[in-house]
Amino acid sequence: MDASEVIKRVKRALDGYISYRKLVLVVLVVLVVLLYVGPSFFRLVLHTRPSALGEDAPSRSLAMRLDRFRQAVQDEDAHILHTPRRPEELTYMPYVGNGVLGVTLDHDTPIYVRNGRTLSLPVHFRPLVLVSLDGQEVREALVTEYRTGIVHRIQSWQQPGGAALDVIHQTYAHRSLPSLLLQDIKVVNPSEQDVMVDVEQMGLGDWPTASTDTIKLLHGEGEHQYTVVVGAVEVPKTNKVIAVAIVTLKVPSSLQCHPPLPHPHHMTPPDLAPRCPLQVKSRMSTTLHLVTSINYTDPIPAKAFQAIRRRWSGMLSRTRGWTAQRLIATAPLLTSQLISLILLTSQYHRLHVLKAAVTGNIRRLREDHARVWQELWSSGFSISHSKAENALNGDLINATIYRVLSQAPAPLYQVSTSEEQRNSILRDIAYAEGCYGGHQTLQAEKLWSRLDTLEDINTVVGLWMVTLEKQGCHQLVRAGANGIMQAMILSFGGLRFKNQHLEFTTHPRDLHRDYYFSLLQVGAGGLRVGAGGLRVVLETTTSGGCWGPEGGAGRLLLQVGAGGLRVVLGDYFRWVLGAWGWVVLGDYYFRWVLGAWGWVVLGDYYFRWVLGAWGWVVLGDYYFRRVSYGNATHLNLSVSVQEEDYKAVIHAALDRSDRNYYACDAGCLDPPVELKPERQTFPVKLTSPLTALLYITSDRAHMEELKHTIHVSEIALAPAHEHHVIAMHRHGHKWGGLPTVFWLTIVALIVIFHLFLIKLVINEYCGGGDMKMRYR
Repeated sequence: MDASEVIKRVKRALDGYISYRKLVLVVLVVLVVLLYVGPSFFRLVLHTRPSALGEDAPSRSLAMRLDRFRQAVQDEDAHILHTPRRPEELTYMPYVGNGVLGVTLDHDTPIYVRNGRTLSLPVHFRPLVLVSLDGQEVREALVTEYRTGIVHRIQSWQQPGGAALDVIHQTYAHRSLPSLLLQDIKVVNPSEQDVMVDVEQMGLGDWPTASTDTIKLLHGEGEHQYTVVVGAVEVPKTNKVIAVAIVTLKVPSSLQCHPPLPHPHHMTPPDLAPRCPLQVKSRMSTTLHLVTSINYTDPIPAKAFQAIRRRWSGMLSRTRGWTAQRLIATAPLLTSQLISLILLTSQYHRLHVLKAAVTGNIRRLREDHARVWQELWSSGFSISHSKAENALNGDLINATIYRVLSQAPAPLYQVSTSEEQRNSILRDIAYAEGCYGGHQTLQAEKLWSRLDTLEDINTVVGLWMVTLEKQGCHQLVRAGANGIMQAMILSFGGLRFKNQHLEFTTHPRDLHRDYYFSLLQVGAGGLRVGAGGLRVVLETTTSGGCWGPEGGAGRLLLQVGAGGLRVVLGDYFRWVLGAWGWVVLGDYYFRWVLGAWGWVVLGDYYFRWVLGAWGWVVLGDYYFRRVSYGNATHLNLSVSVQEEDYKAVIHAALDRSDRNYYACDAGCLDPPVELKPERQTFPVKLTSPLTALLYITSDRAHMEELKHTIHVSEIALAPAHEHHVIAMHRHGHKWGGLPTVFWLTIVALIVIFHLFLIKLVINEYCGGGDMKMRYR
C-alpha cells in the first residue's frame, strides 16, 4: 500500500464525520499549541545544547564538557564566555583573585598586586602555563564559577585524524593560602594514537629590576626545578616601590624544551617562553599541577629596597648548605618577606620522603579553597528577573559581587591568622553600627557598570570600596571579604544598623520587584564552640631546660578528643598522638610531622613547608585549626509584589537566633511582633516625612519607646504600583501578562478571518451560476 492510498483511506474515514470548518479549527488549535509549547519542549529535549548535526568533533566535545555548568549558568552562579564570543554571551572578563593577588585569564596576563583599594599594580611576571597542539584549530570557552572562585579554561583541539584533544585548565587564587596561585591542567586524549602537545610557561616579562635564580629540590617522584624572582615595582605617582618575591614551579624537567614557534594568540620573545613537548598516550590523560607563590611588601622608599636586596644577595650566598636549625636561629634577623626565598635555597630541603598522595593533596587544596568561597556566599541576595530594557538583574549582581570579593582578602579563613586576630575580625563583623548609611545601591548605575576589561573591574571595585567605607561600613570593610559581603547586602536594600536596631529604609516606590535577603547577621559576635573533648591545663614554674627559659612559667596541657591525645609542654615542645600518627611540634621554631604523608617540616610563625607531589608550598600558622564563625542571629528578609493589587509586602523570619527578636512596620504604631522561623508579613507604609519601612531589635522595651521618637504627620498604606511598571519588568512591554507573540497571533487570525470572508463574498456575488458550494 503506497502513501497515496493511505491518504485516500484517511480522507474517506474523515468524510462525513468532520466538516472543513471544524478541520480548520483543529489545525489552528494545533498550530497555537505548537507555537507556545514547541520551543519549551525542544529546549527540554535538547537540554539547551545546540544541535550536534554538522558540528565537528571539537565542537561536540566542548559542548559536552560545558553541560555540567549549564545549571549554574541558569542560576546565574557561573558565566560562560566562548572564544570567539557568541552574540548572546555577556562580555564579563574572567578573573581570579583573593585580595593579595589577582590575574585575568588572558594568555600573557601579569600578576596584579594591591595598590590602594584595588589589585591594580602589575608585576611583570606571567604565571599562566599554556598547552597547545601545533598547527591545529581549537574550540575554547572560559567558565567562571562564582561560588567556588575557580575559572575553567576548556579547550578542544582538532587532531589530524579528526578526533578531539581536550585540555582542561583550572585556575584559582587560593583563599586560605593567599600567596598561592594554582593551576591544574588535564590533557585528555580519547583517540587511538599518541599525540604530542606543546607546554609553554610564560614567566618573566619586561621587568628590568628583577633578578632570577633557579633551584632544584628533591621530593615526590624526583627532582623539581623552581624559579625564584626578586624585584621591585614602582608605585605610580610616588617615589616608593613594592619589593616582590616570586617562587614558581617550573614545568616537569623531564620535558625537553625548545624555542617557541609563533603562537596565534600572543607574541612572546623566544627566550622567555620555551616550548616543551609533552606526549599524551592514546586513550589516556596527563595532569600538570603548577603553583606560584608571591609575597610583597607595603610601599617602601626605593633606597630601602636596594639595601634589602644587597643584604639578601649576601645572605643567599652564605646560606647555601646551611642546616635548617642554623637558618631558623637567624630567622628573626631576616626580613620576613624574603625568609621563604632564603630557606628554599637551603640544601637541607633535599629530604628523602615517602611518595605523597598527589591527587589527594591537590584535591584537598582545591576543596578548601572552594569551601571558603561557598561560606562567603552563604549570605546572599536575590531579585526577580526583569525583562525591562537596561534593567539590573542577577547576572550582573553576582558578577559584580564576585569581582569585589576577589579583590578583598578573607583573613577569617587565612591559616596565618591568629586566634586573637580572628576574634577581632568577628567583633568588627558583629558591630555594624551606621552601616549602611546611604540610599539603596541597586539604584546607583555607576556601581553596576561594565566588567569587560580589567580597568572596568578596578573602577567598579574601587567605587564599591569607597562607597561602603564612607557610608558607615568601614569596620565591615576592614574585616575583609566576610564583612564586605554583609555590607553589600545591607546596601542593596538600604538596610541600616542604628542605635540597637535594624532599619529597612528603602522608599516604597522602589519596591516594584521581588527581593530576598538571606542570612543577615544580627547581634553580638562570638564563636560557636563544639565538643572539643576533655582539656586540662596545669600551670607550673620551670627552671630552664626543655620546659622553657630559666624561671619562666611552664605549662602542661592535656586534651583528649576526636583527634586523639594531645600533650603540650610549655612553649617549646608538643606531641600529638592522633589519626596521623605521632606529631612533634616545636612551637615558634620548627615542627616535624610523621604521618601517612611522610615527613613534613613546618616552621611556626616564620615559615612552613608542606612537602607534596606538587612541590614545596609555603603555608602559614594555624593551618589545622578550624573555627566556626558567624554571629548569634541570622535574619531572612524578603519583599514581594502581590498579584491581586500590585502592592508590596515585607516578610521577615529568623534563620537562627540566641534571643527573641521583635519587629514593627513604619511608624511603629502597631504593637511589636515577635519574629519566628516562620515568615511574618508586614505591610509597606508610606509616611510623611519619610521614615523606615521596618524596624527590628531584640529589645522590646527599646521598640516600644522607639515609636515615641518617630514623628510623622501622616501614615498610610503605600499606593499600589502602576500596572505598566509591573508589566514592563515581568514581560518586557506594557501590554500586560500575555507575551507579544500572542497579540501577533490574534492579529494574524483576524486578518485571515477577514480574507476568508472577502473570498466568500466574492464567490457569492461574482462567481458563476453553476458553482457548487458545500456547507454542513
